[in-house]
Amino acid sequence: MFEKRKKVRRSRLSYKLEEAMDDEEYWNQSNAKGFSWDDAGDAVSLPSTTNSISFNTGAAGQHHQETDLVSFSDAAPGPATNSRHSDRVREAARQLAKVAEMPEPSISQIVGVRDVNTLEAELKLVRRNFAKLQMDRFKPNSVSQTIQDMIMGKAFTLDGFKSLKEKEHLLDTALEWGDGDVILAVTQMLKVTLKRSKFISIISSRQEAADHLINDMIVRHQLTEVIDLLNSLDRSHEAGIIAYKQAVSTQNLSVRSKNLKQVLNLGLRNHLDTDIIMEQIHLSERLSPVISTEVGHLDRNPNTLVNASVLKTVQYLATYHFNASENLLTSPTAVRKMHQLTEKQFIWVCLRARALVGAWQDCLDLVVGKGWLGGKKVKGGVSPSEITRVLAAADAPQDILVVLLGLVDNTEERLEVAKKVGVASVVVDVLVMQKDRISIVSYRGSLTPNSSDWFYAENALKNSSVKWKN
Repeated sequence: MFEKRKKVRRSRLSYKLEEAMDDEEYWNQSNAKGFSWDDAGDAVSLPSTTNSISFNTGAAGQHHQETDLVSFSDAAPGPATNSRHSDRVREAARQLAKVAEMPEPSISQIVGVRDVNTLEAELKLVRRNFAKLQMDRFKPNSVSQTIQDMIMGKAFTLDGFKSLKEKEHLLDTALEWGDGDVILAVTQMLKVTLKRSKFISIISSRQEAADHLINDMIVRHQLTEVIDLLNSLDRSHEAGIIAYKQAVSTQNLSVRSKNLKQVLNLGLRNHLDTDIIMEQIHLSERLSPVISTEVGHLDRNPNTLVNASVLKTVQYLATYHFNASENLLTSPTAVRKMHQLTEKQFIWVCLRARALVGAWQDCLDLVVGKGWLGGKKVKGGVSPSEITRVLAAADAPQDILVVLLGLVDNTEERLEVAKKVGVASVVVDVLVMQKDRISIVSYRGSLTPNSSDWFYAENALKNSSVKWKN
């Protein structure tokens, strides 16, 4: 038994040795050679391999066809091998040509005969819907739907509305909805697509649409077009206002005067505000040389006269040229006469101007005039109490305020104003006139002790000729 096992082991060992020798012999005898720089030729021959592919032809049997993928051969490839390869290439070409000539499979062959009717019906429906979309792509939505899309911010187009009736209906619908942006968009579309006569005819009866368009043009500074449109709509008064605004937009007074003259000559000759425009022209022509001569004075600011009104102009001239004669451009009196200012307007403006430079005597000369029997009165119908307050705010001296307070006829009003502006002598005189000793004592307590006003009140109390009522 032991001998038998020993023989079996020996036989297995000999088999493994033989197998290893066969493998070594195979690799030593392979036609695959490495590249050697010492060889004369630089060609490397590789072995060929063969692969066996079997096709099952059915129950009758099996057919094996051998296709050469890589073949290993002891001999170099010869004419027979090349011929075999050519035959295989030609066979593959014939197979490809045969497949290319096969007809395209039908819908029934792809999805089955059962669904072909349903698919054909669906295909017809898709074709009809596509044709409808093709026909409707140039057809706009209804007028009402288009306006609603515009209001809601959805996509819309106005290009499809071609006829005049459709455009009028579109504008009327926008006006019914009342959205300003939509009204403006539709009105601008009409302005671009219609003749001017047709457009004017439509918006002349729809003033709301015209107003939206005019306001938009004003914002965009299309003033010339606005003037033309307003004149076409018989709104010449508004056209004159826009034309005036455009004319005075320049800071050059000479150019401004020229522009205003052109405005009058072109269509505003009979305008309601023609006289005002003429006064503006005269003022510009006067101030242009005045500004040029005032530039050299560092203590003045003549540039404020560029857009100044008549009253501002009088105030400037009264400040620096109060006594200029009327034949000079700088005369405030000449400006007053040219622009027909009232005496009250002139007095108030000049009074503030002279108070600004501390010319208090000029202030009195402007206000105080001669009355009956050598008395004094207020000129120009101005209120002496109001003038007193204004001059007191400008730090006018006491003697000026005393004169003005003397022109206040009502004693109660004079007393009240004198207390407000701090003229103690007038307060005491009024209280003495009223024989109110207690009020004088009370007022004296509010004054600085031993001051001139305090002594004035004290002396009034010591006046023995007054019969006090209390």
